[in-house]
Amino acid sequence: MRVISWNIGWGCKKEKIAPMLHKKMGYNDCVVCLQEVTPSVKNFLCTFLGNSYSYIYSLDSRYVGDFDTKSRKLGVLIILSNSFKFLYSHTLSRTPFPDRTLLVSFAYMGVEYRVMTLHSVTGCNYLKAKSVQFYSFAEAIKLHQPDIVAFDANEPREDHFDEEQRKYFDNKDKGAGAKTFFQTLVNSNLQDSYATLNKEQYKQGEPLAISHIINGKERKRYDFIYTNRKFEVVKSEYLYQEAIDASADHAMVVTDFIGDMQYRMRDPNIDFDALPFEGNTSL
Repeated sequence: MRVISWNIGWGCKKEKIAPMLHKKMGYNDCVVCLQEVTPSVKNFLCTFLGNSYSYIYSLDSRYVGDFDTKSRKLGVLIILSNSFKFLYSHTLSRTPFPDRTLLVSFAYMGVEYRVMTLHSVTGCNYLKAKSVQFYSFAEAIKLHQPDIVAFDANEPREDHFDEEQRKYFDNKDKGAGAKTFFQTLVNSNLQDSYATLNKEQYKQGEPLAISHIINGKERKRYDFIYTNRKFEVVKSEYLYQEAIDASADHAMVVTDFIGDMQYRMRDPNIDFDALPFEGNTSL
């Protein structure tokens, strides 16, 4: 299975984003998690990629209001190969910006998987709200126990392959909110897919990989794919320059893994393939 996570950026050129995305979605079994997706970009991608995929968009569950500013009109989009059976989806209503969150459940060969994508607000503009957001993210991880979490955290301040050793920004909380979120991922049996394969690349004071550069000089790894520890990570990479060339300002993160098809049978009496299409729900 391939998982792609990509903050494409609200100012991206959709005509450049779509071909790169399509090229990297070469697997038959692929899950794509996109952040900072406007309605017009979502519609373009649906048309460009066609009906070989299912499209679940956060703003279809949480509609844009009359007084929403631009920051409330950015959604997240999950794209599933048609080899997967879509079961249900919802945004995370207890977060400050539910439109930047999405949980999707799907079935594959009789096993249910849950994928979550998240887009963190920035500390420079939101400060304490960013901290509150991370606690709500942690709550959702603990409650829903996803198998895959793909996100742009706008953290950490200093990277490390060990979440305990990372240094986080002080969002009026000395970094406690972000640290709680990452530690909850670990406590929920999830692994940093890239770090799992690339610990030996760590150099103190440098990110394990580059996913975003601030003001042309500060190199950060803000984008992550966490997967269940029972999944064997085969390959994980950050495609920074390709993504920049495609008009994004964050790297595309691509992870290939092999899942344990037996570990997650939530109810052996349920025939997932026989379930009706449930559509989006908002909880």
